[in-house]
Amino acid sequence: MAEVWAEMQSRVEQLAGQAGLQILRAILEEEVSRRVGPPHRPNPSAGCVRWGKQPGYVVFAGKKVPLERPRVRTREGQEVELESYGQLQQDGKLQRAVREGVVAGLSTRNYGRAVESVMEGYGIEKSSVSRQFVAASSNQLRVLCERRLEDLNLVVLMIDGIHFGGQVLVVALGIAEGGEKHVLGVWQGATENTTVVKGLLEDLVDRGLDVQRRYLVVIGLARAGWLLATNPETKQRQMLPLKNNYAARAPHGLAFELEEVPLQIEDKTELIP
Repeated sequence: MAEVWAEMQSRVEQLAGQAGLQILRAILEEEVSRRVGPPHRPNPSAGCVRWGKQPGYVVFAGKKVPLERPRVRTREGQEVELESYGQLQQDGKLQRAVREGVVAGLSTRNYGRAVESVMEGYGIEKSSVSRQFVAASSNQLRVLCERRLEDLNLVVLMIDGIHFGGQVLVVALGIAEGGEKHVLGVWQGATENTTVVKGLLEDLVDRGLDVQRRYLVVIGLARAGWLLATNPETKQRQMLPLKNNYAARAPHGLAFELEEVPLQIEDKTELIP
């Protein structure tokens, strides 16, 4: 279990990378559409046409990342260089700060901010993209970060605070029956802030977390911690004291489960410093 705690930082980095690349692809597609028209609806008066895709790369968080780049040719067959593709290959101070800007947007649910931070970091002029582009890209991030949870078959919930690029974030990580790990959400704030944790739990319930199901829930609290575990074979209730009374501040349905679940900690003591 301790290894899973160590994974939280890298999982957030993966989420930021996934969101960032999603925006970068959209930026390339926006330029192509501006030059030739929307997919499957080419502009007959445009002087260029789509010409498939080929392997390429962009630079994100200081690393070259493979990414298929769309190709455009003139109607006479000459290759057209995409201005945005060259910009997305730059690697400077502003570009390296993009990932933190993306995370700031995701963790505050301000997806437009995340999109704009990418554009600013790579020097993409706002005038070169449409409002529809920002809205569509923001909606794609919302789908990525606020996906439904019913089908994940979760059995473990882990919540802890991490430091990321000068930000303090609360991360919720879910583990499914098959061992698959899923970042369920990232929020600004610290685990000591009960308002943040309450909002986090409410968000998970709103997105389909089954409050009638029993989970192993582990929350780290500034190197102290509390743990709740379930054992369906016993009716005896054993509760570890909850720092700052988090259970009382949880959403109503989930709070009931937290208060009623039995606790076994004999083999979990390594989680409590």
